[in-house]
Amino acid sequence: MEMQHILDDRRQEFNSQNCGVEQAPRRLKNKLACEECRDRKIRCDGRRPVCRSCLRKKLPPERCSYSTHSSTDNHAARDDSYTKALENRIAELESGHGHSPRIASVPTPTSQQHVERQNATDNSPPYLGRASAVGFMEEVIETLKPAEALATKTLSRGYIAVEAPESSPSSWFAGNSRGDQDSIVLGVDLVLPPRRTADSLLRSYWVGAHPLLPIIHKSAFLARYERLWSGTLSTSENDGESSRNSELVFHFMLNIVFALGCRFMSISGQGQLSSDLNSRQPFFDRAMKLMTLDLLDDGSIELVQSLLITVQYIQTLELSNKGWVILGMAIRLAQSINIHVGVGRESQAKREERRRTWCVCILLDRVHAMTFGRPSMLHSQHHTTLPQMIDDEYFAVDVDEADRQHPLGIPCKSAYFASIVTLSDITAEILRLYYTTTPGTAVGLKPEKDYNSLLQLDAQLESWKQGLPSYLRFGIDNQSGDPTDLFVRQAHLLHHRLLYSRILLFRRVVVRLAAESFVQPQKSTTTRLEQTLGLGCVETCRLAAQELLEVIHPHIGTWLLPPPWYTVFAIYTAGTVLAVVFITPAFRNALDAHQLTTLRHSWELSIDSLKQYQQLNVPSASKCLLNLLKIYKVSESETRSSELNANDVALAGTAPDPGSATARNLCLSEDGQCIFPGQDDPRQLEALFLDSTFWADENMDWLVDLSNGA
Repeated sequence: MEMQHILDDRRQEFNSQNCGVEQAPRRLKNKLACEECRDRKIRCDGRRPVCRSCLRKKLPPERCSYSTHSSTDNHAARDDSYTKALENRIAELESGHGHSPRIASVPTPTSQQHVERQNATDNSPPYLGRASAVGFMEEVIETLKPAEALATKTLSRGYIAVEAPESSPSSWFAGNSRGDQDSIVLGVDLVLPPRRTADSLLRSYWVGAHPLLPIIHKSAFLARYERLWSGTLSTSENDGESSRNSELVFHFMLNIVFALGCRFMSISGQGQLSSDLNSRQPFFDRAMKLMTLDLLDDGSIELVQSLLITVQYIQTLELSNKGWVILGMAIRLAQSINIHVGVGRESQAKREERRRTWCVCILLDRVHAMTFGRPSMLHSQHHTTLPQMIDDEYFAVDVDEADRQHPLGIPCKSAYFASIVTLSDITAEILRLYYTTTPGTAVGLKPEKDYNSLLQLDAQLESWKQGLPSYLRFGIDNQSGDPTDLFVRQAHLLHHRLLYSRILLFRRVVVRLAAESFVQPQKSTTTRLEQTLGLGCVETCRLAAQELLEVIHPHIGTWLLPPPWYTVFAIYTAGTVLAVVFITPAFRNALDAHQLTTLRHSWELSIDSLKQYQQLNVPSASKCLLNLLKIYKVSESETRSSELNANDVALAGTAPDPGSATARNLCLSEDGQCIFPGQDDPRQLEALFLDSTFWADENMDWLVDLSNGA
């Protein structure tokens, strides 16, 4: 009896202490519960297409149905209610894991802190190459500097930190335990947009991105995509840990495909790009959360493909060191699972998917190596057999089935991919011969004087061009065609790559001859044949640069051009070639009146093209435009020149008044001719054009301001 009194007293005391505490509100009922859960009066999370309760009971998908809305409800209302249901579910799961430790956002260092940190290590040599357009341009800038300034001042290559887009922290290094992390990932991030939206994004990917890099086998991907909506799993997808990893990888791939679909959906029916080139994509953020280091333990070709598509997505936004790093991870993972090694017994579909994946590794590696001026990870000995020119729908999917061929008379969408890989082989050889150096090797070995190799490589480029299928050849029929026509688009892109490769091939000859012409223009010991060959190389490079600008300018903002950062890179490269021709008397005097007129027109196209990309908010366009304008003068009427002043130089394509401060900064004489301090040393010109590279998204100092060094 005494014990009972004690218990009663404590119960009363406990109730009195908690009488003022507000009890937690009850969880709101889910208004989107399926009919099955409503009938059973059990908890339903409203997940589409099959809720977790029905999935746990292994009920058929048709049993998990939702009540239809009234006829007055439209699609937007259903999407809004579905979005609210997802938000409620996410909030519920997050509250359930509130006890789990989370990583706070790491503060981003300021630009000044980043610069100071880089300046502390300026004595270490930068890991840069010589193949980029800006390395080419820096040699010109060095030539324009006085000899004293050249001896005491070097180009700054410190990183300039740019404000990174706000994003959630990656789960790579999260402090959550494996069980907590799995619950968060599987509960929150494995969500899908409404079916109609998802289908629309997929269609955009198949039309816009997949034909350029056909990594995914379309039929196999769509089969699993349909199973995702139906709630059924294949035998291989229902095996514990491997099933979990497979589901994570597929959702990783699906979200990055959605992100690419969003990018290409920003192009209107007429193919015009949205001016907001750097908008954040929620699908990309979700994909980055799903990509954890645990997935690398059991590598798969699907994971390699997902990483490569991620690089493709990053390329549509900007040139980024992030893309370079992710590409390196994809290549190492591909090598670890022997994607590049033939398998004895596999279907045609599996074999071609594997070959395509490995060729994409090679292709992207070469593109990044050329752009960053860094050595390639993969070389010719890593090459495998080229994929067949056959589209996905014609593959033999059974191991015992004989290989099929693409039907005759039907254009092949994958012919573009095989052609671009072949062209990359030639470009890789150009980089190896003329832009690759080893430690201890001097730059002045004059490899560009090997005219035999120059002519052979030029013949290979021409042979490659003639070997293209008729529907991929750039000509009158597709010069002004519909940008949304796949084969017109592919023909334009191939032609751009061909012209850029030709510029890359002959650029060193242009620089060398320009440098030598400043030393002893009247005491040259070269033979007439060598002079003819040299001037022929200069003309070939000049014509390629002019043609590249001619085909780029009318199609800015359409599907007919590569990503904006790459197109700006190509315009700048072509502009530097024209600039060298302008400032070199031997080159300029060899042109007749008509050639000078077309050269001036091409220069104006380069300026106007950069101005258009500047209006599209491409970060590197403004600095490229400013630098080209600060180096050379395009002759125009005195009336138009007098209307400009030094403040207009960043937005105009005309020359400043020769008597102005801007003209003195450009080293222009009173009669409008270029004067070059330090022009007696050709090594300055070579060092300026062929000695370094740039980081377009993070280090905007690669575009050196001439006003700081003149």
